[in-house]
Amino acid sequence: MRPGKQSSIRRVTSWHLVGAQVRHFRKRAGLTQASLAARLAVGEEAIASIEQGRRSLLLDLAIRIDELLDTGGALQVAVEKIPREERYKALAKDFFQYEQDAASVHAYETQLIPGLLQTEAYARFVFGCNYPPVEEDVIEMRVAERLGRQKLLERKPRPVLHFILEENILHTQLGVPEVMRDQLLHLRRCMDLPFVTLQ
Repeated sequence: MRPGKQSSIRRVTSWHLVGAQVRHFRKRAGLTQASLAARLAVGEEAIASIEQGRRSLLLDLAIRIDELLDTGGALQVAVEKIPREERYKALAKDFFQYEQDAASVHAYETQLIPGLLQTEAYARFVFGCNYPPVEEDVIEMRVAERLGRQKLLERKPRPVLHFILEENILHTQLGVPEVMRDQLLHLRRCMDLPFVTLQ
C-alpha cells in the first residue's frame, strides 16, 4: 500500500460473522429487516446495524431471534463464544454511540471529572495511571477517543447535560498543579454553557 493511501480492506470481526448469520436465518425465514424488526419490537436500523456488524447482538435478543426463526440456538451459541474483550469493546462502542445520539445525559461521579468535561492534560494523566501500565501509543489513542467524545458539546441540536460531582474530586491533586488548575478553569467555562448543569 502506498504511503498516504488508505486501505479499503475492512477488518472482519466476530460481530460481522454473527451479523451474517442473522441475515442468513432472516432470509431463510422469508423476512425483511423491517418485518423481523417489527416482530421483535426493535428498530429496523438496529437489525440493519447488527447484520452489518456495526452493532453487537445482545444475548437476550439473540435468544429471541433463535426462537422466532427456529435456528436451534445457533445465535445464542455464537454470541456466547465471542471473546470477552471483543464483547466489551462492542458494548463500549454501543454506549458511545448512544451517548452521541442522546437528547440528554445525566452522570454522577465520585472519583474523577466526567470524561465529557476533561481537558486533554487531565485525561492523559488519568490514562497514564493505569495499572498495569500501558504503552504511550495506547494512552494517546485513548486520549484521542476521549476528546472525540466531547464533540457532543458542539452538536446541534444541543443535548442537555447534567453532572453531579462529589466535592472531593475538586480537591484531589492530580499531576502537576497546572493540570488541575486548567481542569477547574475548564469546568467553570463549561458551567457557562446554557445546556450544561454542574452540581
